[in-house]
Amino acid sequence: MISVSLLCLLFTIIEGANICNLRDTTNPTGDVSSPNYPRNYPISQQCSFTITVTIGKSIVISFKAMDLEQDEDENACYDSVEIKDLVTNDKTEYCGNKLPEDFTSKSNEIQISFTSDFSDAGELKPTGFRFTYRAIANIKRTSVCPGREFIGNKDGGYISSPNYPLNYGNNVNCMFTLIVPAGKKTTIEFVEMMVEYEPGCRNDRLNISSATESRIICGQGSPKGSVFHGVKVFFHFLTNRQTTKKGFLIKYHFTDDETYSNDCVCPRGNSYIRVDLTQKKLLRHTDDIRFEFKTTQSSSLLLHAMGRHRDFLRVKLVQGQLKFSVDLGTGKGTITVPSRALNDGQWHFVEITRNGRRVKVNVDRRVAGIVETPGIFTKLDLRAPNALMYVAGSPRRQHGSNFVGCLKNFVIDNRRPIVDALRGDPAHTVYFNPFPRCFAT
Repeated sequence: MISVSLLCLLFTIIEGANICNLRDTTNPTGDVSSPNYPRNYPISQQCSFTITVTIGKSIVISFKAMDLEQDEDENACYDSVEIKDLVTNDKTEYCGNKLPEDFTSKSNEIQISFTSDFSDAGELKPTGFRFTYRAIANIKRTSVCPGREFIGNKDGGYISSPNYPLNYGNNVNCMFTLIVPAGKKTTIEFVEMMVEYEPGCRNDRLNISSATESRIICGQGSPKGSVFHGVKVFFHFLTNRQTTKKGFLIKYHFTDDETYSNDCVCPRGNSYIRVDLTQKKLLRHTDDIRFEFKTTQSSSLLLHAMGRHRDFLRVKLVQGQLKFSVDLGTGKGTITVPSRALNDGQWHFVEITRNGRRVKVNVDRRVAGIVETPGIFTKLDLRAPNALMYVAGSPRRQHGSNFVGCLKNFVIDNRRPIVDALRGDPAHTVYFNPFPRCFAT
């Protein structure tokens, strides 16, 4: 048999404590309602109380019911419940019959006030409100606005929309860059996501990207987390001039990135790597180029390097055949490797070695061709002020179609341009879209 005291306790839990009977409190949790809830509340009420929790914490208000009288146009409140942050003096007023989103204070002290006017709502008979509250740790967070570069805390941290946990503004356009410690990968977890939803995220949206991944998020809920590789993670937050919402809170942390030893990427024809060679001042008598590729594309550019005067080096796929060209300044030497079509969707290993004017090309570990460049020059001069190298394509496809397929184990004279690009080395830039990873063996 249930005791009278237990029945009273259950009644209190279901209905919440009458706001007009409450005194200021330091309780970290509570359940509060309008007078007489869930029945019609009385007229001419003016009640308030203060919640104070431990310094360093915030207060989350979660509304369970909302039915307070407002005008027909929903522009003004006749009866209302107001939450005021006593540190920032920010005020938020609620009325109507739409359940509000959670409110999170910026400080540890808020005042909650209930007001009803002198008139009866007539046939509407609004039932009032009920909410629960709880204290949470006041997380130290970094806003994506203003846009800037931010060195991530080695122990991780939090990134939020501007003004969080209050609503973000209209016409926001912020690019925030998280600098990642070398050799680390970044794991992103969504603590809260409340951004205006539109199919395709055409209105408000958050774009998170790195050298290898890109993701666009909008809507409400807790999206699945993501892992981003590279020494920079970019957060681009855009909003329109209409609806605003609470925004987002993201938790990030760093862990060792064992995938840097695996440079397998699968370009889709809309990206390439540009390597700035101007600081390297390369003047080489020998070259050693090795990589593996697979594709079904018949013709594309795999590698192009150019430097002083007419010096250049180029590797292409032409009608399914591998073609290598080099000019040391006194004439071009070219090898088109005779073989079965290499655009069969299978992995193929390429090794190109140059010693002075003599060049040897191996495909699938078989000697496929040897050529000597004309003239007397024996060194490839890549010391020009505009010396550049491209991998998997080039601007405006000026040296051939961009590569579509997969590349791995790409090494040029003991340098690994794909690995350096994935790590975010400033001399290695990925244009224009991230390289999807393939993690092939």
